[in-house]
Amino acid sequence: MEIWRTLQRLGFFSGAAAAFAAASLAGGVAAKTAPHPTHSQSSHSQSSHSSSAHSHPMHLNSTPSAPTPSGYRLQAEAETDWIQAHYYDPAVHRYHPSYPPKKGELPYDFMWGNGVQFTVLAAAAKEDPAKYRAALDGFAQGLSAYWDSSALVPGYEAYCSGPGSQDKYYDDNEWMVLGFAEAYQNTNDP
Repeated sequence: MEIWRTLQRLGFFSGAAAAFAAASLAGGVAAKTAPHPTHSQSSHSQSSHSSSAHSHPMHLNSTPSAPTPSGYRLQAEAETDWIQAHYYDPAVHRYHPSYPPKKGELPYDFMWGNGVQFTVLAAAAKEDPAKYRAALDGFAQGLSAYWDSSALVPGYEAYCSGPGSQDKYYDDNEWMVLGFAEAYQNTNDP
């Protein structure tokens, strides 16, 4: 977890992608005592956060242990729910890059983080369609703000800056291809 905190402090991770990365990196140390973590139970050092109320919601044990298969699902569901509650803006179907929002930063996340989160929702919609399918569909709708169909090679812009900005990256668009393929496989919705 020290690696995660260091990378976060250095600015390598932000927004929903940061929360997802934290869950991935903490896989062996997350306790399975509560299916939905709360901020007040976080044991992160306050020196790297302005307040414990803004800490990542993971519960940490002093001794790492591998989650059981049922623990993976509980951890994934708790983390996805936390991301939805704190980063997702249902008015525009997009994610904010940080929680709480930082003064002066762009209001929505960049495409790379969106692509990662789209694959999360595609997997979640397979496991619990009643809970996550609407979020997946809504986010797909919100991503249209990043799509540039007028370019010589149409694709998702790095940020929702409108058509013609020519700021497309193959890895951002690859995440979306993987996400759409997984969403189709999991929902059979072309």
